[in-house]
Parts: sequence; structure tokens; C-alpha cells
Amino acid sequence: MANTNSKAVEITFGEHVGKMAATFPAVAAIEQATGVALITLAQQLVAGTLPIRTQALMVAEFLRAGGEESVTIDGVGKHLIAAGARSDAVIAPLGDVLRLALLGDDALEGDQQR
Repeated sequence: MANTNSKAVEITFGEHVGKMAATFPAVAAIEQATGVALITLAQQLVAGTLPIRTQALMVAEFLRAGGEESVTIDGVGKHLIAAGARSDAVIAPLGDVLRLALLGDDALEGDQQR
């Protein structure tokens, strides 16, 4: 179920635009699946050491939270590779949704939504 109380962050894969939402269930699922705290995953994203499968898992969970319930990790992974998993088009929106999860809805205040 989508979180209508949180700002959504758009991520674009070719012609498809998805909306990622930072919700507690998404964060809990990510931390449970990876065994790593979200802050550490955010640090790995910034450092460029976040594994691509983990990146796909995170994007998939945030997309599910944004209302795309049928998304799969493998499907997202294919889109990540096609878009360039380390490209700004992928890293920037994932970074934005992580900022929302860690700092709250005001984290993007003044930033242009992606």
C-alpha cells in the first residue's frame, strides 16, 4: 500500500517513471533482507560500494511503498543495468529517498524533486 503522507521521489527507467516512497515497512524490509542498517547502506551508496543487487532490492522496496506492488528485484535489477546502475539517473533518486527515510519529509525542501 502506498504511503500518501510522504513525499514521493521519481525514478526513470527508459519510458517508465516510478515513484519511490520512504516508509517504515520499506525500510524494515530492506534492513531485514540485507542485515545492514539503512544509514550504512546510504553511506555505501555515497561511497560507490553498494552492491547492485542490494541497490535493486532497495529500489524495489521503495517502489512497492510508492504503489508499484508487482515490482520484482530481478526486474528492477535489469532496469538498473540498462540505465547504468552507477549513473546519476539512478543514484540521485535513490539518494533522495534515503534522505527522506533518514531525515524526514523536510529533507528535500528546496531541492527540485526528481
